[in-house]
Amino acid sequence: MEDINKLWQSLKDDNNLPPIDEKQLLLQSNSLNPLKKLKTNFKINIAFAIAITFGFIALFFYIDGFWVRFFIGLLLTGYFAAIFQTIYLYRKYLFESLPDENVYQYLKSLHNSISKALKAQEYSALVYYPIAAVAGFLIPIYTSGKMDAFQKDIFIWYVLIALIIILTPFCFLLAKWMNKIAFGNYLAQIKKLIDDMEDEK
Repeated sequence: MEDINKLWQSLKDDNNLPPIDEKQLLLQSNSLNPLKKLKTNFKINIAFAIAITFGFIALFFYIDGFWVRFFIGLLLTGYFAAIFQTIYLYRKYLFESLPDENVYQYLKSLHNSISKALKAQEYSALVYYPIAAVAGFLIPIYTSGKMDAFQKDIFIWYVLIALIIILTPFCFLLAKWMNKIAFGNYLAQIKKLIDDMEDEK
């Protein structure tokens, strides 16, 4: 931070520039910018979600089975909603450069909106994990032509139920951990900046 301030002071002396707020200068520094990291990770998140969606679409048309297509269709609905929400947040808060004024309100709105959206996605996904488990379980059964055996064999139903019970909390915790790695640490940095700004008021 000291080097940044020295550089800015030098530029200001040479060009008669106005003073700049330290927090804004910190956010605009590429090496320290949590917004830059969030922007990159949002792009990666959107790209992966779109790639997975195309995979589901391919499976939807490849596998000729009503129930497989039904559950994949439900998954696609959830993925489309998550993708649109993520793109909306990206365009609203990260697509444009940092505003020149009212940085505090901008950061506070960004932090609250993204934190709430991530939490909403994590908990709404609890509905889709069992659907994904059923779809994934049915695909090899359909492709091997053993759907009749699945409908009649109670043991296979027990296996499916066990998979849902195990995979749902596991996927939920995994998603929370991945969000913390991709977004949580940088949101925490932004929250620290917000708290510092509030302390200075």
